[in-house]
Amino acid sequence: MNQGNALLVAVIVVLLVSGAFWAVLEYAPEGSAWHLLPYVGGPFLGAYWFYRWTEELATEPERQEHRTAFYGLFYFVFAFAFLAVAFAAGFMAAAKLGHSVVGREGHCVATFSEFAYFSVVTGSTLGYGDLRPLGLARLLACCQVVEFWLFLAVAGLLVHRTTSPIRR
Repeated sequence: MNQGNALLVAVIVVLLVSGAFWAVLEYAPEGSAWHLLPYVGGPFLGAYWFYRWTEELATEPERQEHRTAFYGLFYFVFAFAFLAVAFAAGFMAAAKLGHSVVGREGHCVATFSEFAYFSVVTGSTLGYGDLRPLGLARLLACCQVVEFWLFLAVAGLLVHRTTSPIRR
């Protein structure tokens, strides 16, 4: 498969998966486990298709380096998803203590999928502004951002170290 065809297949798969995840978020019952699928499954599918695309384009000597890069990327995605779910559980625990996350209309976040959404948006420093933490949840959100930045720095160093052409 040449580079253009591999890229076209990767783009089509990303569009199909994105459409499926949108349908899950739009039509699945609110608060169901299906709402976690886009947050947890999406990064893994993206990493897998990145791997498949680079494998198709690589010659045999380059494949080992691409596999090393893929394992670094997969580690990064897995650890990001794990930290997001762990912090979502932390936000849920803080809500049980009365330190919740609220939306613009003043409603308190109650489902794990909403806490997972808030955790991903906070950890990625995207910050849409549709939800905001109160009380102890503010401290937890600050800790999450610092943790994710430290994690990003360490993951970047590990990926650089394993994929750098100059090895010491």
